[in-house]
Amino acid sequence: MKYERAGIENLTELNRFVAHNSRTERRDVLIPADPRTIDNYFLAFDDDLVGFSRVWIDSYPKMLVSGDLSGDIRPDNMLKRGEVTSVFVISSYRRRGIGSELVQMAVEYLQTEGCEMIIAVGVDHGRELFGSLPGWRYKQDKFVFEG
Repeated sequence: MKYERAGIENLTELNRFVAHNSRTERRDVLIPADPRTIDNYFLAFDDDLVGFSRVWIDSYPKMLVSGDLSGDIRPDNMLKRGEVTSVFVISSYRRRGIGSELVQMAVEYLQTEGCEMIIAVGVDHGRELFGSLPGWRYKQDKFVFEG
């Protein structure tokens, strides 16, 4: 198995993969990749593409995250939050650790980007995966990476 961060050279292959698997796997979470955000993807290959993870980085006022409304909204008072927004592996390759490796790559990237909080959103299909990974805890409606 080969893993890599996506680049523009992977855009066409990734979008073909997404289009095909959206039909065969009936997953509405599979949306085409945008060339402006292609480097937010991590890919798994076994000759052909067999899976991917996608991340997003955003910033929120720390006071909104902590519940302390006494703070102010300034650039130096923002929380950098990383989100693992998708993890997908074709069914014939599941339960081989591929999804786990793709999540780990995503977490390492988000940490190097300085994210203070890492969450996984929309985890209905991935509840079993994230629940089995070290450092992830289910809180309210999402998984939170606690290291």
